[in-house]
Amino acid sequence: MKIHLQLILLLVLLGFNTVSFANYFKIESFKAIPEDHDAQLAGRKDNNNQPCAIIKIMTDIEGLTFESNTSLVGSVISMQGEYWLYVPKGEKQIKIIKEGFTTLVVNYSDYDIDIESSKVYVMELKSDDTPM
Repeated sequence: MKIHLQLILLLVLLGFNTVSFANYFKIESFKAIPEDHDAQLAGRKDNNNQPCAIIKIMTDIEGLTFESNTSLVGSVISMQGEYWLYVPKGEKQIKIIKEGFTTLVVNYSDYDIDIESSKVYVMELKSDDTPM
């Protein structure tokens, strides 16, 4: 009985320890960039043959993966310091995922963004080192 209680206590403490050392994402800014024409110049079309928007994630964090409500169109383009996500008009959110980080769900409406065809949006993403 005493060993079971000690084991439970150890597992609880390990759980708290894991949570307290998780890394978090921090969005510095997220906005439309009307003067950026990459969505027209390097565009893709969605399953309905409509032009996609591009969300450029500017970050020094490597090895990110992304998920969306509908689906990303084609592969994510990864370059030094940025990722390009092609999303269909009306997309509402993305998840940003990396091992060792708490997954971040970004709802575009929280930033007053409605995804439109052939538009470019830029998100500046950092690692949040602020202790919780």
